[in-house]
Amino acid sequence: MQTTVEIRRMADWPADVLQVIRGWMPEAFGDGGGYTWATMDWRVVAFQDGAPVSQVEIVVRDGLANGQAVKLGGIGTVVTPPEHRRKGFASRAMQAADDFMRDTLGVEFGFLITGGEFRVRLYRQLGWQVVQGPMFFTQPERGRVTWPDDDLPVLMVLPFGGRVWPGGEIDVCGLPW
Repeated sequence: MQTTVEIRRMADWPADVLQVIRGWMPEAFGDGGGYTWATMDWRVVAFQDGAPVSQVEIVVRDGLANGQAVKLGGIGTVVTPPEHRRKGFASRAMQAADDFMRDTLGVEFGFLITGGEFRVRLYRQLGWQVVQGPMFFTQPERGRVTWPDDDLPVLMVLPFGGRVWPGGEIDVCGLPW
């Protein structure tokens, strides 16, 4: 059994891989909660013996934290189908995404929104830190909105390059991911 990880621009993935990944989405994310989501820039896919088993998507964004400009590598659409969970595939994909954001994209911070203790534990094991909000983003026809309190999101950052997270109010300055 061989595990590999590939990173490509979103438009550069072959149709057969995309077809498999699209099949994972309804169970993992439902209808998207009625929000308009950002178009992601990069996709990281873990393969087991040539078959996709986990994925992570990345968007690069200039945002604000406590009024200070921050270059973010936004992590989104982390998904592993049930039959491939708890085998380290998501960890491998996330580690590759973290390295890529730091070494290739040159972002200051990875940033993600998650929920559930299992996910928070996974990301903490990979070096991510929980931060406090509130978090703001943009929605067409509604403008700047706050992430809903009833969703109880956990906001997490992964610092790159030694800069300390500024804390305070977070604005991702665009659509959420």
